[in-house]
Amino acid sequence: MDRRSDIFSFGAVLYEMLTGERAFAGATTPDVLEAVVKSDPDWSKLPAQTSPAVERVLRRCLVKDRKQRLQAIGEARIALENPESGAEVPGRAGGPPHGILWWKLAAAALLLALFALGFVHFREAPPEQRTVRFHILPPEKATFQFPSISPDGRMLAFTANGQLWIRALDSLEARRLLPETDVGGITFWSPDGQFVGFVSQGKLRKVAVSGGPAQVLCDVSGVFTGGTWNRDGVIVFGQVPSLFRVSEAGGAPVQVTKAGEAGQVQILPEFLPDGRHFLYTASAPKAEGTGIFVGSLDGEPPARLLPDFSKASYAPVGQSGYLMFTRGDTLMAQPFDPARRRLSGSSFPAAERVSKLLTIGGVFSVSRKGTLVYAPGGGSFATQPEKRSSASDLGQESETTGEWNQTLRTN
Repeated sequence: MDRRSDIFSFGAVLYEMLTGERAFAGATTPDVLEAVVKSDPDWSKLPAQTSPAVERVLRRCLVKDRKQRLQAIGEARIALENPESGAEVPGRAGGPPHGILWWKLAAAALLLALFALGFVHFREAPPEQRTVRFHILPPEKATFQFPSISPDGRMLAFTANGQLWIRALDSLEARRLLPETDVGGITFWSPDGQFVGFVSQGKLRKVAVSGGPAQVLCDVSGVFTGGTWNRDGVIVFGQVPSLFRVSEAGGAPVQVTKAGEAGQVQILPEFLPDGRHFLYTASAPKAEGTGIFVGSLDGEPPARLLPDFSKASYAPVGQSGYLMFTRGDTLMAQPFDPARRRLSGSSFPAAERVSKLLTIGGVFSVSRKGTLVYAPGGGSFATQPEKRSSASDLGQESETTGEWNQTLRTN
């Protein structure tokens, strides 16, 4: 991102002012992003009276290759004031240059977000408060289920139509990891982001992101309710009604938690940064047995943090961070010290109208880099998600979409 990005935006605005149409159009945000990367504006839409000097400036502003683009906006003024000084743009009649790398899609997404929200606003904001929002479409004829963001915030794992998929957030394409079609809904990541854990045919398994066959880790005899993986190679997973641990190399699972009372069910474990303590959600006939708890691999008594029945995740920000959970269809955040396992201050809304599953509350996932993915739209049982750029903008007003059944939104 540099001044040439601003010049590209200037060209897009000028084109729309002259033609009444967008320079890069599409039915959905991914379609627009693809048009930015692959297509040229329809130059035939320019009014017949458009001067050659103006068209040359437009072409120089919107050329894909940044080296061929105007290098400073002052060049546009000079070209318009001195029409004879303008030079033809290479490849005037051709399509987009070859060799455009896919990583430029990420830059295009950022560019469009800045274009929509205003460059001035972003220049005035500190870097840690900058936000990028965009939507992700599921594979064709499929819907997202239980999205899980990688620890580095770059990849998304999800199941769709019983299949396991992975997608880089700067890519237009999702990639199916396995040929099987009976993969359970919930996925989780290894701490290095090299493997994805999941359940299929009553077995807890892992598969390399790079591809290859899945490895069986252990049997899962009950309903699988999520997993989490620490840097010591320990996996904690939910198997109704309790939580169990197993080595990343496989073996016999060992029960980690015991139901606090008859009828209590413990689900959705997630390790805290120390790799010894973990969050989990519990439901019980009595109110005191329901809520968000902290458990331990070392056998410490569990401690209840909140009475809300919701998935809980830790979002790192600075030296501390936030506990993320849902209350109704609102994604909430509350200051949380993971070392002391203590909440402080008051909770506040981080996003409104978050779709939820009746059994776990809101559908969202947080990376160790603070990237937040969640499903917009509100209502119960949704099958597609949305991503928020960073936990550093918690508390700021969140944009909502109502496109839960069509897109995954990312900020």
